[in-house]
Amino acid sequence: MGSRLRLRQHARRAGGEGMIKLTDTEGRATYLAPDAIAQITEAGTASHWHGIRCYVKTFDGKTIEARETADEVLRLLAGALA
Repeated sequence: MGSRLRLRQHARRAGGEGMIKLTDTEGRATYLAPDAIAQITEAGTASHWHGIRCYVKTFDGKTIEARETADEVLRLLAGALA
């Protein structure tokens, strides 16, 4: 039953409500549910050359190389959860 409830919650968020928008290094938008995020890591100086400001790892094991800083992602999460 828990997975069905989770699917319903994600379906409600399909319109963007409650989700955060991240931009990858190619400029493409990725929308994530806050409860899908497992870890946020600030990127090192060498990664900044490629436009990567932080790495966002999801619970399903995917890693997003984001243009936003870790602090910006945290602010987006706080706004989505408010």
